[in-house]
Amino acid sequence: MRFDFACLQKYPNVRIKWKNRYGQFDYFNFYVVSKKNFKTEKRTYQPQIGTWTGATLSYNNYDSQNLNYLVDSGQGISVNTFWIPEDYNDILKQLMVSDEIYYVTTESSDTLTPITIDTDSVTFKTKAVDKLIQYSFEFRYGQGYKLII
Repeated sequence: MRFDFACLQKYPNVRIKWKNRYGQFDYFNFYVVSKKNFKTEKRTYQPQIGTWTGATLSYNNYDSQNLNYLVDSGQGISVNTFWIPEDYNDILKQLMVSDEIYYVTTESSDTLTPITIDTDSVTFKTKAVDKLIQYSFEFRYGQGYKLII
């Protein structure tokens, strides 16, 4: 019998699943710290405040002089690998060039969120020079916040 003892993890696991160059799905668990980010882009306008009632202009206390007419949002996640051997370099290359990448949001692998990779450059390390190897990747959600709701 074989037993694998996993140490208690300090950070929650982030599982990324992607289609490799052979058309099959691979996944990698990022056990080190991960951070989610959220950004918005918006356009505003200044409406004419108040209404004419008779000969005077009146307005309400809750009328705003600045309103949003277009708000777009984006979400992302940055992940870090644990200390991995040099053998994973080819697998991570396949992740970087994959056209189909998912963030697995539950352990049962049934909830997938489409993402795209924002990291466009990685310097791959070798064990001859760097004894310990750790990588960071940035991903962007494939759906905006308004679409996810």
